[in-house]
Amino acid sequence: MSNFVSPIISGGGPSGQSIYEERTAAAHPVGTRAVLPDGRVYYYAINRGTALGAGVVTKAAEISVDFDDLATNTAAVGDTSVNVTPVGTATYAANELAGGYLSINSGTTGAGMQYTIKSHAATAAATAFDLNIWGQVEVVFNANTTATVVPNPWSECVIADADETHLVNGVTPIAVTAGTDAAPYYFWAQTWGVATVLADAAGIAIGQSVQTGTGTAGAFEAAAEGVGTIPQVVGVNLFTTVDADYMPVFLQIAP
Repeated sequence: MSNFVSPIISGGGPSGQSIYEERTAAAHPVGTRAVLPDGRVYYYAINRGTALGAGVVTKAAEISVDFDDLATNTAAVGDTSVNVTPVGTATYAANELAGGYLSINSGTTGAGMQYTIKSHAATAAATAFDLNIWGQVEVVFNANTTATVVPNPWSECVIADADETHLVNGVTPIAVTAGTDAAPYYFWAQTWGVATVLADAAGIAIGQSVQTGTGTAGAFEAAAEGVGTIPQVVGVNLFTTVDADYMPVFLQIAP
């Protein structure tokens, strides 16, 4: 039974890692969803870079153009790995892309399919490598089949920039230690429900939709009008704000 500290894993029991705890070894696969009895939702996340303060908005790692629309091998139905050839200089540590996705962009056959990445060796710049997938290839790849490698949205949390235009992936319920690819830190990122978040302006009204701030990285401000505006809307304000204070917001990032 959850105690409002250890979230309940979707389809399972309570996590052994509380929402107020960071770890150097993974307790769950990246992107694991969990919920508390009051409806707050969390996703299992990784910090591979700069230290994160508590109560800041974070974004997902951006998809590298070096891993977009890549040449693939002619994978057959039943194969459990796909060989891709990146371009440019981007590299990944072993299994850094685990939990991410292989999106099939184009080709005579296979286009529109998606596979989840299970594991892989460390990558070298512009060098072909195998991506092991969960399950198997369901539709044969043709010689012209191409794919994009998409990291899991919670595989690398970075403080959202002012005027952030990339995917927002949560709010930190605790301060998270700086990490690296070789020594990451694992934590629960909150994505839904009442959260305490850094405000970027004073006087934001109760009930106002809020987005990532334009002046302070990791903060929120009143959202611009219109559907689908950029920066991304992250939730609804719950109390008239004080600038630079941490204020209650009902997050609406990932249910």
